[in-house]
Amino acid sequence: GANSLTSGINDSINQISVGNTNPFTASGTVQINNEKITYTGVDGTNLTGCTRGAASTDAASHTSGDTVKQI
Repeated sequence: GANSLTSGINDSINQISVGNTNPFTASGTVQINNEKITYTGVDGTNLTGCTRGAASTDAASHTSGDTVKQI
């Protein structure tokens, strides 16, 4: 599944707000641009417990509207 960021995030935030969490599993890994991010939970429209820069990618800032894709 995929959705988009509802607000920009910096390279260290550990909660990601998306428009709709229905496309996402209860925990897993998403990709925003070139960064992979693991998460441990879903709360409302937020992916929580995020670990930034997963799978040897670099944590980065992302802007509102960027695509968040389950991988």
